[in-house]
Amino acid sequence: MPCAEGHTLVIPKLEVKRLEDLPESEALSLMRTMQHVAKAVSAAFDGIDYNLILNNGANAGQEVEHVHFHVLPRPQGSFRPFHQRAKYAEGEMQEVGAKIRNCL
Repeated sequence: MPCAEGHTLVIPKLEVKRLEDLPESEALSLMRTMQHVAKAVSAAFDGIDYNLILNNGANAGQEVEHVHFHVLPRPQGSFRPFHQRAKYAEGEMQEVGAKIRNCL
């Protein structure tokens, strides 16, 4: 069910559950396609702003086990935050950042 007028899905032909499961060539192709689709959605609504949304895994809200992105047009005044900001204890943010960098 669409969240807004113009809500569009971008779905790769290769069916995988998570973004990191896509081969690099497919991921690059998906990004190019998303860019084209987002440009078209924006143009269709007079240059409207938009969100690109990926729910990657069940804990992130993924309900369909096939990677896909949402292009969600956002008319002025329609933005609602998805989550409240995380609050870190002193030094915890640096630890989390280091953990992520180690996985790159």
